[in-house]
Amino acid sequence: MRRMSSLLFLLVLLGAPHGMAGFTTPTSLSTEAHDCTQREGTSLTVVMEAFMMFFDFSFFMDRALNSISARFPCVSRQYASVILDIAETNETITNDKNVFLQSITKSFDEDYAMFYEYLDTLWDCDQSLLYGVKRALEISPAESIIVVYTFGSMTDYNDTELMSDVYTLMEEKKSQVYFMWYSWGCSVLEDVFINISSLSYGESINMDNEDYYKLFHSLELLLSKPLNSSERILTVNTKVTDDKYADAFNVTNPLTHLLISGDETFALNFSDPNGNTYKYAKNPYFSDYYYSWSSYDSSILSSHLVKSPAVGSWILNARGSRTLSVHVLGFTGLDKSGNCSNVDCHPDATCSEFGGYGECTCKEGFAGDGKSCSDIEECAGAYTNKCYYTGFSSCVNTIGSYTCGCDPGFEYKEEFACVDIDECADRSLNECDPVAICTNYYGSYTCTCPNGYYGDGYHCEINECQQGTPCGSNEECIKSIGSYSCIDPCSAHTVLNDPWRSTSNIYNADVDWYDWYHCDYRLSGWFRFKGEYDQQIPEQCVPRASCGSSIPIWMNGSHPTVSDGIVKRTMCHNWYDGCCTHPFSISVKMCPGGFHVYHLTNTLGCYMAYCTESNHTCSGVDCAPDEECKIVDNVPGCYCKKSLYTTNGIQPGNQAGDLIPQVTCGLGNIEVRFSKCLMEKLEYSPSAFHMRDYSCRAITERSDQSYVTFITRPANGSCGGSIANNGNEITYTNTVYLASQSDGVIIRDEYPIDFHCSYPLNMEINLLTAISTFVVSASINVAGKANFTITMGLFEDSRYIAPYTASQVFLNSSAMLYVGVVVTGPSGSSPFVLIMKNCYATPTPDSSSGPRYNILTNQCPNKNDQTISVLENGVSLKGRFSLQVFKFLGGFDQIYLHCQVGLCDTSSKVCATSCPSTRSSSLGNNEVTNMTLGPVKQKVAESFTVAALSSGGGTAVPTAKIFISAIFFLLLLC
Repeated sequence: MRRMSSLLFLLVLLGAPHGMAGFTTPTSLSTEAHDCTQREGTSLTVVMEAFMMFFDFSFFMDRALNSISARFPCVSRQYASVILDIAETNETITNDKNVFLQSITKSFDEDYAMFYEYLDTLWDCDQSLLYGVKRALEISPAESIIVVYTFGSMTDYNDTELMSDVYTLMEEKKSQVYFMWYSWGCSVLEDVFINISSLSYGESINMDNEDYYKLFHSLELLLSKPLNSSERILTVNTKVTDDKYADAFNVTNPLTHLLISGDETFALNFSDPNGNTYKYAKNPYFSDYYYSWSSYDSSILSSHLVKSPAVGSWILNARGSRTLSVHVLGFTGLDKSGNCSNVDCHPDATCSEFGGYGECTCKEGFAGDGKSCSDIEECAGAYTNKCYYTGFSSCVNTIGSYTCGCDPGFEYKEEFACVDIDECADRSLNECDPVAICTNYYGSYTCTCPNGYYGDGYHCEINECQQGTPCGSNEECIKSIGSYSCIDPCSAHTVLNDPWRSTSNIYNADVDWYDWYHCDYRLSGWFRFKGEYDQQIPEQCVPRASCGSSIPIWMNGSHPTVSDGIVKRTMCHNWYDGCCTHPFSISVKMCPGGFHVYHLTNTLGCYMAYCTESNHTCSGVDCAPDEECKIVDNVPGCYCKKSLYTTNGIQPGNQAGDLIPQVTCGLGNIEVRFSKCLMEKLEYSPSAFHMRDYSCRAITERSDQSYVTFITRPANGSCGGSIANNGNEITYTNTVYLASQSDGVIIRDEYPIDFHCSYPLNMEINLLTAISTFVVSASINVAGKANFTITMGLFEDSRYIAPYTASQVFLNSSAMLYVGVVVTGPSGSSPFVLIMKNCYATPTPDSSSGPRYNILTNQCPNKNDQTISVLENGVSLKGRFSLQVFKFLGGFDQIYLHCQVGLCDTSSKVCATSCPSTRSSSLGNNEVTNMTLGPVKQKVAESFTVAALSSGGGTAVPTAKIFISAIFFLLLLC
């Protein structure tokens, strides 16, 4: 029901702007009979899942076809539809536009039972969409336009025979295929869509942005062209990362027009052999700031006509980023001789209009047979216009065209409709204070006073509170308009009286979690904790799932005295990766009444809260066995028991044996522990201990006794340590410096204590200690149980011991690629194992575009590639596979490897699989994230190729430089 409700909501959103109550089929615009000879035009075929018939696609298609029919009333064309129904494929072939529109339309009011039947089937995502594309190509005449309107399911994409048939038909028919898909539907195979559309000079359009009119404007031009008149000249579909792209193409024959389909997220510049330049600007509507919140990466189709293009070499220059898509079609046959001259035509018609065949043809924006032409009212409901798609405009009809009226914050540009005004680009366009920082947003802007100033951005004045220290150490400076004041937080604060904050409030399974936990996400300002007695934040690590919160916050440091005034202290979260993670600072003051006030800040998120313990009782104070709770200056704390250690007058550092720490050598972390009480008895100051890197300080831990603990990673440079490799093992070495006690300002007689950890050479330790661009790591919290780190690397040999350390890697085609992955995390047994689910290769760093060569599918290797070897997968916290270097068709000398990798819980799932796989993987496709390695390059260009079709990846398109890398996806299991 949740899925159904979500989809119904989306349907309402899609239908609401277009008056689609009841999902009724719109009535087509009627046209008058014309006294002219009918001729055949370019055909149109639509492929869609049956459920998509309930959407408003026919509503927009009708309006696009109305514009074409009005301008070319004497042209007939074939209309066809291929509907992927529940148990069959329904096809309609007709010359009647109304019959065609009816074949792609369902009414919810009339077919509501079928709606729910289709809905249940839709979520299975098992549509044979590739078969539908094949049928559309088969039943369509040559050079037809094929539009695929889909939720994205294409379960037959890896049918190599079917894919081969599609490629063969595209080459024979020269038809253009357009994919219009929704990413919130099934798992979209965008790379397959892009590959097919690019090879056919079509387009792949993400319809989440509802850019119907972009496609239909292009359709108006494509359906206007004479039959069998196009010549394919250039196709580009590539990821642009350095903000610029250049390419060349030749116009070899005299042509009447070039039709350029470009991506509006790029500025396009074409230069012809005669030095003429054709510029197409980037659409301001799709500025980076507008899509900074999303993963928007779809090309926005825009078409341009160039009349009488010069023969010879042309240059394309594009400026922008993301995926660039450009297609250039040439047209012949548009200059067929006719029996008219311009003087014979209506004033709003010409003999040379695009698609006119030398007949009198009404100009764009007019309707009729050329002898009689009338203005098309594009703002009427029967036609498409681009105004309402921006969401910020109204349509105003003009003779032969129309304009869009824009809301404040937008301006009208003829080629783009309403676009954002960058008010920050010109001082006269905004009302910010001259010193303020102006930030432009889509349709608006904000003004912010810079550091050192105070105000709302429209008026800024000097902030005295940020200019030196105008207030004393016992006061806080508060700025207001025109002045400032110094307040004492001891008298200006908020009292918090929350019993749930107590350190003794520990979660147990008998309590409902959602009723028990609390959150300080919106807490900010000066606060005093007060219950029956005044309370304070604990100075030691608090166990997780206590203090009424999943992640308690404590203070790593001592509370100030009254004479200290306002001081800064470090706050710590007890998270899964340590007792003091994500540290931050707050201000603290002890007031004359013996209580403390804290200037608290918002937490990182929910499930986090500040802890408290009483100032006047040891209740809830968790001391170690070698400590006892005492109340000093009305503040309880843990103090070492005097009876456990005696120094007998021995000076610090003289008992070397007592100073040997406990060293735990782990793959992820090295922990060095000293007895806190022993160090104090030997007159050392634990708060001044440090490692070679002075910033690596110790924290206080309490378990079987109180410890001063250092934590470092076994990596070169971590906490100032160093790594040595003798060929058999790797040794990490560092030094802890103990300082004698002092007055808290200076230290003397630091005593160095060296320690080391040695590890045998193997894949794990080499990955964890390597410094290389071909080794990457990422942290992951799994199911709220533990924090793990996944590290991935590319190795030189089959023993998986030596990772590549050079800045670049060059391999010949006979070499092998060895990829190893290691998971490190909490010590002790773990129910999780590493799974490498789907691994594949592409000729670009963009994993979602271009041809694709499968390596692993549902954990199983490609049976057609005998060089693939999987040593470990789904059985431990390690994964290894290898394969021989290859290259794609098209002369590319670099490759990217991509993998979906996750952690599988063996306590609740069957993680390992037998091959060939007879079941779906235990990991879902909707639970992935990315890591990147590479690039690796081939030494010498060779003729070795990859049969991309055998893996369902399509053929390579030689349009871009190719890189090789490995992207591994981490899975968070619930």
